[in-house]
Amino acid sequence: MNWISYAVSHPGNVRTHNQDAYYRHDQNGLWAIADGMGGHYAGDIASQTIIQALDNLSKGGASNTNIFTLTSILEDVNEQLVKQNIEHDRMTGSTIAVVFANEENCTCLWAGDSRIYLYRNERLLQLSTDHSQLQELIAQGELTAEQAKEYKNNVLTRAIGADADLRFDYKEFMLEANDKLLICSDGLYNEIERSEIAAILKYTSASKVVDALLKLCLARTAKDNISIVLVDIKE
Repeated sequence: MNWISYAVSHPGNVRTHNQDAYYRHDQNGLWAIADGMGGHYAGDIASQTIIQALDNLSKGGASNTNIFTLTSILEDVNEQLVKQNIEHDRMTGSTIAVVFANEENCTCLWAGDSRIYLYRNERLLQLSTDHSQLQELIAQGELTAEQAKEYKNNVLTRAIGADADLRFDYKEFMLEANDKLLICSDGLYNEIERSEIAAILKYTSASKVVDALLKLCLARTAKDNISIVLVDIKE
């Protein structure tokens, strides 16, 4: 398989500072989004630290990217951020959503509520599951999908830098020609309905998809930072 990606990150209409960060390296088949959290500039310290670690890994070549090396470097970043939080008496952290591909094999890894979607045969599938109190309430049947839209006090249950005991979730699958992989921060999916995202993913090029998604977000409230990575799978 071959692929091409396109990405964008925007502060949105309300926030003046962007604590999101993304990574894309088509040659090595590695793409990611990190959504930082924390007061002032603490959140972007976390997200940028993660992205820098991924870049350092990617410089070693595609053969270095596997589930073990990726997990190891993210665990190292977590340990570093937890230590800094203790030293500076602060709380900073970041979500992480990573996709890496090798020929026809694809692996997703995530912690937090940045999402990974697969668009295949005109169907949009959410591959990741949010690590949040909101998602737990939905899973337990205490909130419906409609009630969840009005839920105001969502808290992450996993994030890099938040706890020394960090766990990731993983998903592996085979790629198919014409697949599209969408990685995004919550600034996207909290503004745009799933059906609207699916409709835009019908566009033929990665750049058109990303530009249209961002434009639609910014036409609305866009209270949060918005980050999007779109990977277009070719034969």
